[in-house]
Amino acid sequence: MISNLRRGRGRTRLLGGNADEAISSLKPKVGKGTRIYPLAEVSPMAVIGKNCKVSTSARVGRCVIGEGSYIGFRAKIYNNVHLGKGCRIEKYAEVLPDSWLGDGVIVENGAKVQGIFGANVKVGAGSIARRMWNLL
Repeated sequence: MISNLRRGRGRTRLLGGNADEAISSLKPKVGKGTRIYPLAEVSPMAVIGKNCKVSTSARVGRCVIGEGSYIGFRAKIYNNVHLGKGCRIEKYAEVLPDSWLGDGVIVENGAKVQGIFGANVKVGAGSIARRMWNLL
């Protein structure tokens, strides 16, 4: 698991302070077959499912990422985010805090999303989408 975080050229680091301290005390949970590329920053509180890809320079905060998901170049996943299975967060896209995205959601290049989105939603490139549902 930790070998995935140290593999490749450049620096790959854990968010949340000194990487050596984070490795000894907290480790992100990374599923089998997941690839984390150089310069990606992953919180030690992150949970990443099987067969995911976290691209170069992506930032992953304290969140849950479903299996088979893709996080693109310089994409940002903030804290308290849940991504379902097979989500695609493309380059420069951002998933803002306190968001829940269902299975198969696609957030295209440069888009920003916040809120609750059901399965198979596509957010167009460069757009800002906020969707809040009253669950009570």
